[in-house]
Amino acid sequence: MTNHPRDNNHYALTKEVFRHSAIHQQGYYDSQPGKKLKHSFWQLWVRRIVVRTLDELLAGDPGVTRILDVGCGRGDLTIALANRYPHLTGLRGSDFCHEALEIAIADAQSHKNVFFQEANVLEMPFKEGSFDVTLCINVLHHIYDSDLEIALRELARITKKYLILEIKNKNNPYYKSITSRSVHPGARLAVFTSSPDQIGAMLSSCRFQIMQAKGLVPVMWLSPLLVQVYKRSS
Repeated sequence: MTNHPRDNNHYALTKEVFRHSAIHQQGYYDSQPGKKLKHSFWQLWVRRIVVRTLDELLAGDPGVTRILDVGCGRGDLTIALANRYPHLTGLRGSDFCHEALEIAIADAQSHKNVFFQEANVLEMPFKEGSFDVTLCINVLHHIYDSDLEIALRELARITKKYLILEIKNKNNPYYKSITSRSVHPGARLAVFTSSPDQIGAMLSSCRFQIMQAKGLVPVMWLSPLLVQVYKRSS
């Protein structure tokens, strides 16, 4: 557990940070003021891992046709996946920040199989088993420890086959000391880390079992960020 007290303003502040990013930084939330608008090195690295993972899953399971990108932000990853996998019948992105989704919708106008929808990971507006694959990248560390199981149950509920999650690894020495980070404009945002065992235990009760985990380095506990793949058991 982290040491953060429950602060009902946390989610409001989180939304305001991403709203500010959408309005002033075109949704590139990691960009430094006055510098080129782009994603951070770490997020690009995680995205490469996610894409390689999807390549493997789709090659091994041609029945995958529906993918949801939870916390899609400005939607560029969702659109990139549509370009990479044109055979998919539907790609959907969801986010709780309306202003970020406006960017995504504008950029996806030429893509007939990409849709965006406002949604909160704690209460997803989709039916059970709506998606073959659900991605949840750069999201879970914004969720209170006490709400994490709610979020994971919602992700599991709407997912038919595979869950791909990115976590900030609390077993890593860096994240053992990090409980918040400074964000523009001049606030501090809480960071809620989690461990692979913690996530696995919660998803096990939803009939999802770990398939693989990939980090930024081969030794998992040394990787500050982890991408985990879970499969629904029969």
